[in-house]
Amino acid sequence: MNLDKLTYHKKNQLLLAGGLMALVLIYFVAIQPTIDLSSKNQNLENQLQLAQTAPSEIKMLESRSKSWESGFGSGVSAPSKTSNHLIEEASKFCESNNLLLKNYPGATSESHKDFSIETNLLKVEGTYKGILKLAYYLEFQERLGRIASLKFEAVENRRTRKTSLEAEIFLQNIKKTGHEI
Repeated sequence: MNLDKLTYHKKNQLLLAGGLMALVLIYFVAIQPTIDLSSKNQNLENQLQLAQTAPSEIKMLESRSKSWESGFGSGVSAPSKTSNHLIEEASKFCESNNLLLKNYPGATSESHKDFSIETNLLKVEGTYKGILKLAYYLEFQERLGRIASLKFEAVENRRTRKTSLEAEIFLQNIKKTGHEI
């Protein structure tokens, strides 16, 4: 192809097409690998940053785990000991606050892979405020477990034709049973 015979318009079109092809070639050969290496470098720097802060995060998570275990009542105490202490504390509180501890069917336990959940059910009769105080006392002051559910129900006594407030308090303890490997 003889370039001297081409017009300036054709020469400019060929120059523009060659320039565009050169730009595409430069992008795929030089710019794209540089961008890929830059993003890899950024990812590696982030991983390095995480690795440097890992010991402090591990300590923080261990302390949080210990606080959760103590808060949920984990340990090796026997269910009967916890149940007896629960009945004792609940009956003392009910006696001093004009509440009636109607029923305690006992503790039920459900085991999972590395923990077990012990659930205690208390049925109490009294005032709304008194029952709430009992729930607060058992959960936060005596730390006998977490309140999983608190169900209030107005019940009418057919003989006396009086309505009383009853509540079912579900108190749960989560206990670690297995050891992590």
